[in-house]
Amino acid sequence: MAVKISLALSELNNSVIKPELGNEKTFEEFERDYNEEWIESIKYLSMDTFIQMFKEGKTDGGVMTFMGCIRDFYAGNYIIDTLSKGTISEEMFYDRLIEDIRKLQFIEDYEKEIEFPSVRIMDFPEGEKKIAIFPANYTVLLPKVDYVFLMKKNDTIAQVPYDDFIKYISKQAKRVDELQYIIHPINEIEHYKILLHFKTLENEKNIIQKGLNNETKKETKEEVNKIEKLDSKKWWKFWE
Repeated sequence: MAVKISLALSELNNSVIKPELGNEKTFEEFERDYNEEWIESIKYLSMDTFIQMFKEGKTDGGVMTFMGCIRDFYAGNYIIDTLSKGTISEEMFYDRLIEDIRKLQFIEDYEKEIEFPSVRIMDFPEGEKKIAIFPANYTVLLPKVDYVFLMKKNDTIAQVPYDDFIKYISKQAKRVDELQYIIHPINEIEHYKILLHFKTLENEKNIIQKGLNNETKKETKEEVNKIEKLDSKKWWKFWE
């Protein structure tokens, strides 16, 4: 498409074309050099670079985002290892990756009645965080967020770190890319049990944190009292 656009603009304006790499070319020269054979020869070059970056550890464990027409696809070491199973060529790897990206765009065709929780931004003491609410009774494509919220109407709310949630429900989770999972339906009873499990952990953490805060306050108060006591003495008393 980029080649066709360049040719159309060149013809329309009667101008030469300056490729990113190389010298200026006339319409005829550009059409001759950047043909279908050239496209086939460079089609997999960027994919080779992508694979090498991860194999050589140049990404610091990060991921690469492929922006899809409907939703993004995230690739990293997990995806590379999964798609590289068996003896395959780079072309086969590329084709597998494209197929996975395509399936994610039209996942409704493969997972019936799937839900897509919206990602929201919330303010926390440590800054803005992404959250998603996980419902009961639905197949869900769960995006990568900071916290998953479990809620029961007019009752308890549990705030769960994403990785902890995925680990706990791993039997119901199917990984679709580096960061996202399909979670198969969890009924209301099991959903509430999960909520209570994480709520208990959350409460225990708060109790421990409260105890640490009280201990810190106690130590600080003792230090202040000690300083005030020293300040109340006459200066020559310090030598006694």
